Amino acid sequence: MSATLDGWRRHMAEQGHELLGTALRRAERIRAEDAGLPGLRESACSTSARGASPGTRSVSSSA
Repeated sequence: MSATLDGWRRHMAEQGHELLGTALRRAERIRAEDAGLPGLRESACSTSARGASPGTRSVSSSA
């Protein structure tokens, strides 16, 4: 288990900035594409009664 964690730690130290940058660019691209979909809205609150996370999307029941 320790070797696995050490390997992951090394991987993140060597490529972490690139991996995070790629993930953030992908998330932004998906957000932009989702913005044009009817019936989708971004949650404005940090949590709701259903336990939604900030920035989560939900399908409107009136769509």
